[in-house]
Amino acid sequence: MNYPNPTSESRLRDSGIALRQSAEVLRPERLGAMRQSPLSFVRSLMSRAIRDRWQITLESIDVDANGDGHAVYRIAIPPNYVFHLIVFSGRAPEVPTDRAWEVNWDILVWLIEGEPDPARIASAAAENAAIIRGYGRPGMDTLSWTRANRSGRLFAHTVDRLAEGRQPDIELVANTGYLIRNIYYQANGMLGTRMFGAYPADHPLRGAYQVQMLGIIMMREFSFDLVAQMARARSPSAVPLDPAIRNYLGVGNATGIGLNLVFANHPRLMCRWLEQRETALATALQRPAFAGGSGKRMLGLLDRYLAYSAADRTADDGLIPASAETRRGICLFRDQLVGGAAHPGGFTTWQHLSAPVESRMTVEAQEAVNALLLESYPEICATVDPHTSASEALELSPEMTIGRLLELVEANFGWALATDIDDPAESHWIWYRSVEGEEPRLAVASEGTVSPYRNLIRNTPRLIQRMTADAKARDRLDIVARLLLEHPEHRDIVRIVQAEPSMRYGMLQTNMLHEDFSPLHLTRFVLQALKGMDRSSSMSDRWVRGVFLQGAPTRDEISAGTAAADWVYPALPAG
Repeated sequence: MNYPNPTSESRLRDSGIALRQSAEVLRPERLGAMRQSPLSFVRSLMSRAIRDRWQITLESIDVDANGDGHAVYRIAIPPNYVFHLIVFSGRAPEVPTDRAWEVNWDILVWLIEGEPDPARIASAAAENAAIIRGYGRPGMDTLSWTRANRSGRLFAHTVDRLAEGRQPDIELVANTGYLIRNIYYQANGMLGTRMFGAYPADHPLRGAYQVQMLGIIMMREFSFDLVAQMARARSPSAVPLDPAIRNYLGVGNATGIGLNLVFANHPRLMCRWLEQRETALATALQRPAFAGGSGKRMLGLLDRYLAYSAADRTADDGLIPASAETRRGICLFRDQLVGGAAHPGGFTTWQHLSAPVESRMTVEAQEAVNALLLESYPEICATVDPHTSASEALELSPEMTIGRLLELVEANFGWALATDIDDPAESHWIWYRSVEGEEPRLAVASEGTVSPYRNLIRNTPRLIQRMTADAKARDRLDIVARLLLEHPEHRDIVRIVQAEPSMRYGMLQTNMLHEDFSPLHLTRFVLQALKGMDRSSSMSDRWVRGVFLQGAPTRDEISAGTAAADWVYPALPAG
């Protein structure tokens, strides 16, 4: 929570709604605590699929008892777009891996636009071996390409149980939450996939991460079809997966440090999305807490979330705050809501209702409540552009005076000016991409194994301080153009300084090269808040795993128009 002061100067020009200060929102720990909401990419795409009744059909599936084969799905999106998902399934390897560029794989997924003929499917199959090693080219009709692995705990168990005429063990379902997990996505020109800039203005997947999110939705569908097909191939008495279990299961994901680069390389996208989220949240906070059944609706969401969280069997790892501690904070807010409902005249808005317990709640609990508040006002979230995207071009203003440039530095980069750039801890890490597959990795700079010229993250404190020193040596009425004529090395950081006022939520106020910087928080933010993953746990501070789409409607429900719009935080099915 940490709600804004109504007199805050941080306001959207077109709304006048007070927003939280960027220094508070952009704390890595707070970003990592943000949860999925209707504004998350997979959620907004699913909402459009439900609203527009996308017609998703299984055109063919040819898979044997071991899972070898392929399937083709057709996705028709109004008014006249057609896509196909081609899925190649192989026998599970003896040593599966979730690293992006290993050759062991269970499932390969192509999302293409148009109508594929048998020759196109055959060419995709022939290209798989090269693509899995990072050398193939899928073709310009391909929007994305990805891999997935079967769950080591639940997949084989489910197939065996269905073939025996029984349902999977509900405790194992609760412990895992998915049948397959996604590993890595290629899109936007990677290995020859179609560039986002080539999508026409009316393209339904033109927004950031939309093609990837459609792939996640469809992989979930394939996981259900795959276990059913394998069970039927093994036994004529096989039974289908129980609908309640099917809806409860999602898609797993395991992701490493590369998601930190989303924030580092796309400040305008991050700013736009966070600004939309913070505006929606600030709007909800100003709503009356007990008008029109809003209090009852919020209470129901709180109870659903608490039950869903309590059913999570993920072990606390010491890196992500314990779920039990988060639930205690949420219960404080719930008690305040129940007490306020008995005397509604004492609280006028959600902001005032929350204030007495805010300081007693952890950041994790605060952001969980914020996400639930967004859930309780879908009409507010519906006003946000579902096709969030932004140009990352940073324009230079050479006519700006040196005095104005220094004012911007002092106003927005105080944290960088206060940094001791001679401290070795400030330049501890090198972020680089591996030669094989360009997989993002971290190296210790002092070990000398990676050239500093390969660093993907700028050393903002050092660049700011060096540029500021050269700028202060000039007359304040001089212009930036003359500074850059003598010091062209400052061009990029000057662009950033000049752009910062328009990117209130785009520039992290922390040094990602510092020895103590943990990639965990930004990885969680991108997976949870931005994309819509839940139940995150860490395998280390460099790897996060979780589940997408638990409780989501199936393709048949979407196509038939019977899909529930409010599906998050599902109850565990009865055993």
